[in-house]
Amino acid sequence: MSRDRPLRIIGTPGTMTKEIRLRAEADLGFPLKLEELDGLQLQRRAVTDPASFDVIDHWSLTTELAWTARAIQPIDLSQIARWKDVLTLDSTHHLLDELNVGKGVSPREILFVQPDGLLGSTPTRMVSMVPTLYHFDSFGYHPSLRDQLAENEAESWGWLLDDRWRGRMALTAHPPIGIVEMALAAEAKGMMRFEDIGNLTIEEIDALIGLLIEFRHRRHFRAFWYSSVQSVALMQTGGVHIESMWPEAVQALYRDGVPVRYASPREGARAWMMGLCISARCKELQLERAYSFVNWWLSGWSGAHAVRHGIYATSASSAAKYLSDSEWLYWYEGKPAKSIIVDNWGRKVADPGDVRSGGSHIERFKRVAVWNTFMNEYNYLIRRWRDFMTI
Repeated sequence: MSRDRPLRIIGTPGTMTKEIRLRAEADLGFPLKLEELDGLQLQRRAVTDPASFDVIDHWSLTTELAWTARAIQPIDLSQIARWKDVLTLDSTHHLLDELNVGKGVSPREILFVQPDGLLGSTPTRMVSMVPTLYHFDSFGYHPSLRDQLAENEAESWGWLLDDRWRGRMALTAHPPIGIVEMALAAEAKGMMRFEDIGNLTIEEIDALIGLLIEFRHRRHFRAFWYSSVQSVALMQTGGVHIESMWPEAVQALYRDGVPVRYASPREGARAWMMGLCISARCKELQLERAYSFVNWWLSGWSGAHAVRHGIYATSASSAAKYLSDSEWLYWYEGKPAKSIIVDNWGRKVADPGDVRSGGSHIERFKRVAVWNTFMNEYNYLIRRWRDFMTI
């Protein structure tokens, strides 16, 4: 195998950045090929063509899909130098023990490879993925909407299906995410109730899709987006005033001077975790490089890079070495910034005294409502979501 062959990594635009590639290549001494795909494209590639990549950088639900398809291999923790630091925030907060909050399948439940080859929560020396990043997502809205709210009205997922914003609301087009956000909204509005909002039944999926189709006929949804870049553009044009949104999109709008608030819904957040998986076809030199890349990701620089996008790094202690005290206070502890907070390109995110909306990292963690999950009826969900999207 040629030593010039790059390590092939597939992921989504949020982490498949030029800055990540250049820094990793400089530190590791071998070339990387980063390929950006949207969520559905990535999942399809992961399951059907594991020979086309060496590493996956994506959500835990994709890990479960890929493992079921035998497309990824177990990762040996004896070769992960900083594993003890992963999901350890400080001496009193070991987040691996906190992953039982919320509905759906938490990342811990599919993290460890069990002796029978299935995935489970009992620690072993083999994992399905090495967790790298996570967050507690909600939706963004223009502060002008506050003028139409009742006094002291709490932020709620129900706002996404509120008639007050008809024609000004946008939704992610990703089925496993969009369906959960709409379920949270429908339940918050008292329109439906779900036995397990993280694992909808066929009957629940049908009822929810029927409701959403009604909303489409009433022109409630202005647009649907596949990437954070698209969600940013929708808010920038002024036509969309409220939409499901990822943290890097919120930060991009802040930088561009677009006033947007990232909600902390009273019902709790939709949480996700992403990590690195290694293709079942990866071997020899490429396998060595894959392990090197995983260890590089946990070494701190990339984690701090993600933190400045508003996302949490699993290797917090390593990321902290590349963050100022003020950055740590603002991003992780939810305390007033002591100095100007800037992003990775030196553009201002917050002024001294500003507090990140949503509270501290630990406070956010306690408010998880549901995790991104590979539901039992995933294939049926995809088909019915397509019915909703194509009317």
